[in-house]
Amino acid sequence: MEQDSLLQRYRRDRRKLLEFFLSSGLIKEVRTPSGSTPLSDADFDKLSADYILHCIKSGGIVDVSEASKKYYAESAHPIMIHSKLGDSYFLTSDPDIAGSPPRRVPPSTSVSSNNHASSSSSKLDSFDMKSVETHGDDYGLKQKVEAAVARASFRDSGIPSLGLPTLKTGLSDDDLRESAYELLLASMFFSGVEMFPVEDRKREKNSKFLSRLKSKREKPHSRPQLSERHSELVDTIRAQMQASYKSSPFLISEAMDACIRRNMVQLTARRTCGQIDLPQISLELLIGIFRSDFPNEKSYIQWKSRQVNILEELLYFSAELPETERVIIKTCLAKIRDTKEWDVAMSPAQRVEIISSIRQVASKAFFQQGKFGLQNETYYWQAAYHLNIRLYEKLLNGVFDILDEGQLIEVPTQILSHIVEADAILSLIKLTWSTLGITDKLHDALYGWALVQQFVDTAEGTLLEHAVLQLQRVVSAKEDDCNEGQYMNSITCLKERNGSQKKLNLVQSIFLSIGTWCDSKLQDYHLHFSEVIVNASREKVKSYVERSVEAAIGRVAVTVLESKERTHRLALLANQLRLIADRELKIFFPVLRQWSPESMMISVQKLHQFYGEILIPFLKGVSSLSEDARSVLPAAYALDNELGQLYTSALEEQKVQHSPRPYLEHYQ
Repeated sequence: MEQDSLLQRYRRDRRKLLEFFLSSGLIKEVRTPSGSTPLSDADFDKLSADYILHCIKSGGIVDVSEASKKYYAESAHPIMIHSKLGDSYFLTSDPDIAGSPPRRVPPSTSVSSNNHASSSSSKLDSFDMKSVETHGDDYGLKQKVEAAVARASFRDSGIPSLGLPTLKTGLSDDDLRESAYELLLASMFFSGVEMFPVEDRKREKNSKFLSRLKSKREKPHSRPQLSERHSELVDTIRAQMQASYKSSPFLISEAMDACIRRNMVQLTARRTCGQIDLPQISLELLIGIFRSDFPNEKSYIQWKSRQVNILEELLYFSAELPETERVIIKTCLAKIRDTKEWDVAMSPAQRVEIISSIRQVASKAFFQQGKFGLQNETYYWQAAYHLNIRLYEKLLNGVFDILDEGQLIEVPTQILSHIVEADAILSLIKLTWSTLGITDKLHDALYGWALVQQFVDTAEGTLLEHAVLQLQRVVSAKEDDCNEGQYMNSITCLKERNGSQKKLNLVQSIFLSIGTWCDSKLQDYHLHFSEVIVNASREKVKSYVERSVEAAIGRVAVTVLESKERTHRLALLANQLRLIADRELKIFFPVLRQWSPESMMISVQKLHQFYGEILIPFLKGVSSLSEDARSVLPAAYALDNELGQLYTSALEEQKVQHSPRPYLEHYQ
């Protein structure tokens, strides 16, 4: 016999508790809108136990309607138990499916570096100037740190978005994932992938991810099944989409999966030719899935709202329809949105009539000729590309093992099996191309973009290697034919560049976003890298050196300001700046000298100037050999001497014979 889930046990125990209240005589009166009634007539599963406990404590009079309201209000939050050991939450997912928590240490949020003052990635970002206690004159150090904090905040803003046109209906990431999964199933059935009705049974999963995610005994649920191999791959994608939800309780349940498959089988049976499109899918699901298919009212309303928003995005906001047909779409969708009208007042025949009205308009849009004369092109390729691209991105996320630091799906029993498994999933995802308007070049660009985003999130080097290979395919691809080139250029994004907005095609936008992110990291390479990338130009490298040294200086300045040591701040600062200079000489300069021999001079000048602007006001105030002077002067002298030697060595490296300033001006 299968074990009950924790949630089922919770509900069973909760019902027993309410039955105990009823039999104990603690409840004196039960009120309903129609008058007093026995509590045994009420639906225990929809009454708030906390509310009934409160009623018992305050007199024993229970209002059933209020208990029901409290129950639905509580259902919007996770069920939890408070204890001395901490708070426990009950989730709607099966705990066996989720598996045990990871035993490894969570991955760091940034690339690790040596134990150095500049290795603290959050120093500048989290620094609060107001929290620093000032003891005497800081000689302008705070002002300089404020500027460094502002620059660091700008650079650490993450990878820029593609700049696709916004979705007018406000579809969320969760909505897009669900719709993408529905499209994938529909595309598989329409493509002729083998299917047959079977009862789910225990299957051995050959995916490492699924071995953790699937329970040893699956709950039986009769549903239209794909072939064994295809079903496993679809379950993998579904599991990945569920695991990637960070803030939503959404779960593509077995029951809902069965409903979707059943309706897609029916839609496929009615259509003997042609392509599938998104409006067909939403309309089929709206007429074939009901309130009773959902665990609660809230889930149903969210699901129905998503289907209506998809239709509105495609047919009302994107399609170029006559005004009369736009009015039909708007009126019909408003009726579907209205729960009282659609789910209560309307008969099944009336609902079918509403769906038929929308389907007629959608068919006209679908059969409009594409603009570019491409094979399998539909009207929606260009009209709804802003939605199509987002859906395809969500499908591509199904390739990554969310519980394994974003790695590609892995099958450990096979050589290079993670590549094989990823390719198998991609082959299913490619079935959606004719619906979403994806070409080979678009796929390569978007898959490369997905790999880069995963690398940014996880810092996993393997993902970067795959991303580089994928993007190289885009660069080296043969020139598009005239029609495909026009189509590619019609997929436009709005990007901000040099203070102004500019329209770029999707491929250009992807490369610009990646380039902008890389540029921001190289402007602080002391923090993010142990070596610089290979193909940077001389001027670019000079710019990176200047900005990265400034960022490193800013971090050590924050460290000094926050330090509780009794040593004078200027002495501490001098010692920290010497460490930067030493790291620049030993780690970065041997690499940077290949493109910018003057990089060491630039670093030395920046360090020397920064410290000098703070030290000189201090020196002007020195009138005797005080304790502060005895602390600061040796440290300043050591820094000045080391920077001078490095500067001279840098001049010799450049073989500068005649320089108007062959040495640094010493601090005086």
